[in-house]
Amino acid sequence: MKLWGETTTNTELRSLYKSVTKAMERVLAKLSKDDQEDKTIALKIKKTEERKQTYMLHFLETYTDESSLDSDANTYAQEAATGAIRDPINLFSTQRGILGLPAISALQKSQPDLYDLLKIFVSGKLQDYRDFTNMPDKMAVFSAYNLSEDDCTKNMSLLSLVSLAGEHEEIPYSEIASTLSVEEDDVEKWVIAAVASGLMEAKMDQLSKVVIVERCAVRQFGTKEWSALKIRLEKYKTNVKGVLDALEKSSALTEG
Repeated sequence: MKLWGETTTNTELRSLYKSVTKAMERVLAKLSKDDQEDKTIALKIKKTEERKQTYMLHFLETYTDESSLDSDANTYAQEAATGAIRDPINLFSTQRGILGLPAISALQKSQPDLYDLLKIFVSGKLQDYRDFTNMPDKMAVFSAYNLSEDDCTKNMSLLSLVSLAGEHEEIPYSEIASTLSVEEDDVEKWVIAAVASGLMEAKMDQLSKVVIVERCAVRQFGTKEWSALKIRLEKYKTNVKGVLDALEKSSALTEG
């Protein structure tokens, strides 16, 4: 008797993940007939969609190179890419490596507009998104994949704020307002939304009009991020040395 996971083939894994995904689709179809205003139903739909997205990504992970791709890979890649664009927040960590999947990479040829939009949601900023939407030939992607432009703009604003938080320990309200193209009076609303999403922790100094970043998710980690980390570590090292020097002087005075 073969235990599951013991020399299990990619074909077997695909069959499993495909079956689970189809089951999630049946659940969603049933829930769609219920009262959408009911908060309990809405929560069930949200959780089921998240599970379905997770299993689709597992399915795509079984395709380890371009030569193994088939029609199912293309179908699931399109749906997973759409799901990651539609909700880039709740499954942030799960979807962060989506661009590295061969099936997703193949969308550069088969569905270039969808791939370009997905790439922006994975690593781009609000200005990149606006540049994309300002190109008339790109706008068809929203209707083709049933994507809400308003929701996409809101999510890209939150992701851009998270990126900004990853680059600075303190962010002036004015810089956030400029990045998001909003009034300074609206900055606190966006910070609260970003904190509520779980992607960052921060405090707001309303008198100084700065946001103090305590923690934030990392959307990508390249040369720029390494440089920022080095600066933060050097600052931390300096602060620790200052505390140790102060303690040493205090100890010397006490002994004297």
